Amino acid sequence: MRGFQGGNGRQAGEKRGPSGRAPGFTIIELMVTVALIALVVAVGIPQYGRYVAKSRARAAAGDLLQEMRLARAMAIKENREYLMTFYPDPDGDPATGDDRYLIGFDANGDGDLLDSQDTYGICNDTDNDRLPNTNPDNDGDGVPDCVKVVNLSRYGKDVMAFGTPAVKAPTDPLTDLTGCNGKTVCFGATSAPIRETFNTNGSVSLLGTAYFQHIDTGFTYAVRVSTNAGAINLFAWQGETGALPSGSTFDEHWREVR
Repeated sequence: MRGFQGGNGRQAGEKRGPSGRAPGFTIIELMVTVALIALVVAVGIPQYGRYVAKSRARAAAGDLLQEMRLARAMAIKENREYLMTFYPDPDGDPATGDDRYLIGFDANGDGDLLDSQDTYGICNDTDNDRLPNTNPDNDGDGVPDCVKVVNLSRYGKDVMAFGTPAVKAPTDPLTDLTGCNGKTVCFGATSAPIRETFNTNGSVSLLGTAYFQHIDTGFTYAVRVSTNAGAINLFAWQGETGALPSGSTFDEHWREVR
């Protein structure tokens, strides 16, 4: 019968390491492991946070790019002008998450999308005139339900806002547009609301740019309508502040993404 060998208290068959002790961790080894884990976490979490911030900024700008292209396609398909209106920082606080833009057909041509017959596509239309017979504001956001609304709060409350810490936008076509550079949204004149019109032939009425920034980090993207034919481009600002190194040019700090 196998049991214990000798008088050393060791059970038969028990494995020992080269040093003669049973396998396991010493308190020093455990402390080193914990310290290494803490170091990885301390380095990794800030980098992950920066990655998330940059991704949110790009998502906000990329969504506008796609919404513009879709509005242009809707104008061609439905053979009627589509409007995009911008409402940056409506209450004076860029960190409230209230920045938004609206998309739709401006039925009465008053330059906004806040009236009962304004619509995006065919919505609540029972008499086949392509206009809504009823267009209530059930969610109480001040916009008729048939108009498409994109709130920047969808990317995180107090996270994204219109604007940029960059000193200036990518050059041309903005050089001849008063008040565009370094602002929030600019399409032509400073009319209220700031707006872009997509025409039935695929062209646009105005050139200009909308900027998106992550409030905490300053990561910035710019969506630019660069030609009247309707070319739209996405740019990324290659820095987190508006300061430029001595001798550098503005365009060196904007990279076209798509």
